[in-house]
Amino acid sequence: MKACIEEVVLRNLKDKEYEHSTAKMMAELIADQIKMQVKALSIPSYKIVVQTVIGEITGQGVRVASKCLWDDQNDNWASFTYQNNSLFCTGIVFGIYYE
Repeated sequence: MKACIEEVVLRNLKDKEYEHSTAKMMAELIADQIKMQVKALSIPSYKIVVQTVIGEITGQGVRVASKCLWDDQNDNWASFTYQNNSLFCTGIVFGIYYE
């Protein structure tokens, strides 16, 4: 999963500058691409949820967190964070067991 996230994020954002006007669209595009690649792995019985966050680097600290009901035995997640001098992007994939 992490390799899928990393490949999509780097393909879309490597060496790009942060632009407020396109950040929302890029976050949605990246999330959709990650979801398609993960679904192509054909992992049965799992609901896939993807979250992406893109922000401008201006000297601040950022922590990305999520909260949900979780089954430690069956559910899992993977994440990847990319940053350059202008922007950061965190992509998270949640695999939630679905009967």
